Amino acid sequence: MVEEGWTCPLRIIVLERKEEKMLSKTTLVDAMVSGHSHLREPREITEPLVRYLIEGGVDTILPMPNTDKGLTDTEKTMDYVKVVEGCVPPGDGPVKIIPCMMLTEKTYVHELQEAARVGIRDVKVYPLNRTTKSQNGVRHYGRLIRLVKVCAELGIRTHWHFEHPWMLFDNRDAEYMCLPIADMMLNETDAVIFWEHGSDARCIPFWKDLSKSRRFVVTLSAHHLATNEDATFGDVGATCKPPIKTRRDQRDLVLLVDENNPWVIAGPDDAAHPIGVKYVAGTRCACGAYTGPFLIALYAHALSHLFSTVEGISVFNNFVSRYPRKWFGLAEASRQVKLIHEQFKIPPIYNVGPWIVGPFWAGQTIDYTIG
Repeated sequence: MVEEGWTCPLRIIVLERKEEKMLSKTTLVDAMVSGHSHLREPREITEPLVRYLIEGGVDTILPMPNTDKGLTDTEKTMDYVKVVEGCVPPGDGPVKIIPCMMLTEKTYVHELQEAARVGIRDVKVYPLNRTTKSQNGVRHYGRLIRLVKVCAELGIRTHWHFEHPWMLFDNRDAEYMCLPIADMMLNETDAVIFWEHGSDARCIPFWKDLSKSRRFVVTLSAHHLATNEDATFGDVGATCKPPIKTRRDQRDLVLLVDENNPWVIAGPDDAAHPIGVKYVAGTRCACGAYTGPFLIALYAHALSHLFSTVEGISVFNNFVSRYPRKWFGLAEASRQVKLIHEQFKIPPIYNVGPWIVGPFWAGQTIDYTIG
């Protein structure tokens, strides 16, 4: 490993996958909480996506509200949740669906009150036109302060796609530029703030400071932990928002998981797209990495060093299951998942109803499979 000093004008980060001595070829881990999954629509697409997530090691799902028209009110949100609940295959054991409504500059206080009344305890904020289906997103964050205060009063957690909607900021810097917004929301309200799919390691010192509030959470996706922008250059299956960043970012995010912080949790951001919008001519491809069917195995691959000690396995369980359950106020995992330390070749495609979906790392091999 090259010296890590920040004063060096040229920093070369080498990530090596070392052969770790695993405690056992087979490890039982807690089923995951997916607090960030895109389940699409209509039902013929949603149903296989739910099934694949369960096969991928999940027993709890929070569907994202950026559907085609957006889940911008209580009625739309609960109608969608009913569809998702109806997609859980019989006999797969209890699978909990957590409703999540979109919070926008146009949301009324009475809508938040109604949401809380029917059991919605999570809302999501998107940056206007910075990511997929964010036409209902926010441009003026100061206008949200009053609404976020109401969320805190009602016990509603707030989830944020932190990429700045001011398009003069490059994609590479858009997440980093949201730090003052997160700081403002924590200072001006009593709300719980989820910084979803953190990807920029420059944010880590600031996240640690924000976490002192005990109301701040960072979620990390498997694909941001597993790879970097050089390794995925030209790979449309890995083109996502926020974008996968440098080897240093990847390494430092993995090290952040190693610290076993209760405010650092898994957040998959599994996002299926039909293959026709990934391989396009005359425009840009859709952004999203589809990891659902092999989700917990990909996390294990990215964090394989944790499986060499009992303590490391505990850190893994905390990250993917136990800490998320505490933040969401959930009971312990309904089942355990068998992870086998043997290679799994990711299929080139998955059939998702009428869609053919190319997954993240299609055709590549990871070091774990789900038993």
